[in-house]
Amino acid sequence: MTDLPRLPSIRQEGLSEDQRVVWEQITGGRRAAAHGGRGGLITAEGGLIGPFNAFLHSPRLGGPAAQLGEAVRFDSTLDRRTLELIIVVVAAHWRSDFEFWAHTRYAREAGVEEELISAVASGADVTFASLDDQRIVEAATEILRTGRLGDDTYDSLLTQLGTSGVVDLVTVVGYYSLVAFNLNVFRVPAPVASSELWPT
Repeated sequence: MTDLPRLPSIRQEGLSEDQRVVWEQITGGRRAAAHGGRGGLITAEGGLIGPFNAFLHSPRLGGPAAQLGEAVRFDSTLDRRTLELIIVVVAAHWRSDFEFWAHTRYAREAGVEEELISAVASGADVTFASLDDQRIVEAATEILRTGRLGDDTYDSLLTQLGTSGVVDLVTVVGYYSLVAFNLNVFRVPAPVASSELWPT
């Protein structure tokens, strides 16, 4: 089996009209600002980073997926630290190199402790500094493993986050699983070796 990416990189000069709309949507607005401008979303080869190249290959679904991703990232009721912690849990569960590489950086910036990131990556037992973090990690993990939340987990999460927060958590887990599937199936590499991301 080869580790080479499975999808050809679509460059700006080769876009169809539908693809051009998605390209502008992805490389503009809040997402671009978070990546330091449009250039932060474009590879050295002139394509889009991460899952966005896959979105261009199917623009009628990729466009709405990109819009949902922007809403999940920038319009959630969850604070940024909680959001990034959930995404790290999702990326580690699916062993998605690019997603884990990208969002561990954001998680650190948002204040997630290195020890917590490492424990999530390795699947080791975690000594949580706060009950809030424990509830978030356990709830996201339970959804990923079972597709459900038991009553005790749900009730404690509801107390912590409120109804909108629980809905947002479920949506974050689902959306970033979609992203992980695209990255993994189409073999989108992280800019660093996989061995540098996952504890042995």
